[in-house]
Amino acid sequence: HTLISEDEMAIQSHPKHLEPLFDLLCINRRLKPKKTPGHPMLDEPDTTAKLNAGDASVYKLCIGILLYISSDYVECQYTIRGLSQSMSSPSVQAMACLRHMAQYLLGCTEHAMVLKYEAHKGLLHYNPCDYTLEIYSDSDWAKHKQTRRSVSSGYLFLFGCLLYSTSRSQKALALSSAEAEIYSAASATSDAILMYHCLRFSIGDKEDIKVHLAMDNSAARA
Repeated sequence: HTLISEDEMAIQSHPKHLEPLFDLLCINRRLKPKKTPGHPMLDEPDTTAKLNAGDASVYKLCIGILLYISSDYVECQYTIRGLSQSMSSPSVQAMACLRHMAQYLLGCTEHAMVLKYEAHKGLLHYNPCDYTLEIYSDSDWAKHKQTRRSVSSGYLFLFGCLLYSTSRSQKALALSSAEAEIYSAASATSDAILMYHCLRFSIGDKEDIKVHLAMDNSAARA
């Protein structure tokens, strides 16, 4: 965490976390980084062979590193969640997706997230109340072709700054996109309720705190 100015802070993952990942997977540092973290086969049915004990151990160590740094690489959380589901019995396909992810991170070693405070400034609009906790949720309806389970995503913003983000597999099988969106919104709102009480504890009872949920599915909103 680096304070750039009175109103700006940069958050960057230490390179010591990525270097062991590249070493474990024998990734050449001179390779051209992948443009996206997710491999096209991530949500496809897996019929490939299981890894041997040595490779499976490497896979699990790599996933442990990724889970630790996932909050610093928000765009990778969906892929990390998908890869972690294969930890109990990793396969050749899962390892290929992991190596793709590692090659994407080759281009992220110098990346940082900058949080900038601006009063009444929301992520997408002006907030009349200074403390407006914005919730953005979304889901992919039954994208995984084998399990048909959907994934929830949630993002909490204050002053336009990201406080918390999640990518979670839904336990229930959604039968429509609206149902999947409702599950996602409920999950993100649950996180926001906890964050609301944390803020209330921090700033006291004198300031007003508003909570605003944004979702892009009209049926779910209705």
